[in-house]
Amino acid sequence: MADPRSYRPAAGDIPTEPGVYRFRDEHGRVVYVGKAKNLRNRLNSYFAALNA
Repeated sequence: MADPRSYRPAAGDIPTEPGVYRFRDEHGRVVYVGKAKNLRNRLNSYFAALNA
């Protein structure tokens, strides 16, 4: 499995607006679709453990 730090977007690249996001596997297939009122907060919650 790839190192999550290699695909984490830069903090300023994620908008704070509502939206839909997709997680893809190594073959480009969509494996998860989510929605959020604040995309930056939602994606940061997924990657929070990497900051520890």
